[in-house]
Amino acid sequence: MHIAILEDESYWIDRIRRTLDAAGWQGSFFRTGEDLLAGLGRAAFDAVILDMHIANSPMTGADVLSQLRRQKSPEPILMLTQFARQHSAAAALDEGADDYLAKPFDGDELCARIRAIRRRIAVADADMVHAGPLHLSRQFRCAHWFDRRINLRGQGFDILLMLVEADGDIVTQDALWQRVWAKWRNLDTQAQPIQAGVSRLRKDIREVTGFEVVATVPGVGYRLALG
Repeated sequence: MHIAILEDESYWIDRIRRTLDAAGWQGSFFRTGEDLLAGLGRAAFDAVILDMHIANSPMTGADVLSQLRRQKSPEPILMLTQFARQHSAAAALDEGADDYLAKPFDGDELCARIRAIRRRIAVADADMVHAGPLHLSRQFRCAHWFDRRINLRGQGFDILLMLVEADGDIVTQDALWQRVWAKWRNLDTQAQPIQAGVSRLRKDIREVTGFEVVATVPGVGYRLALG
């Protein structure tokens, strides 16, 4: 398990690192909210731990939580707080945190809380679809190439989901139209929005992979080309 941690106190960084190491888990530590958000954009994590109060960061843990939930990030989030600030923890739960843990805490309890929030998203995990190194979450409408997030625009997620579900078979233009665009009844033609949508999708994927993974089948439609 790979966990992203926002923490700026050396004592707690060391405590959490030793706890995760003992559990056989990997931790990536960030001292500012901005650095953690950048890290989440570069790699996929199984959970996020946020200290609510970071001394030398323009963004507090609460700020990071709000931004992650606005972005509909799929990672479960555990908030760390002080005993005297449990009212802040309650507010964090209202903002979308999956759980909180008050300092000082026991390492076994930290691991138990992480396992618990991971179990609670088991349904979301079951909603994942995969094609080689492509990983998509239907619930959170996000895609990763290996552990790198693909920032999809417009109808990109819906197009890519159809291609992944087809498992290498051709997805026809008619099928794309019916599933993705047919709700806009006032469109006069199928070809233009489909071509524009696929073009955006290719560009978004290429920015991460460096090459094309969507192949055109002339006069018919499209398919994934992963190898």
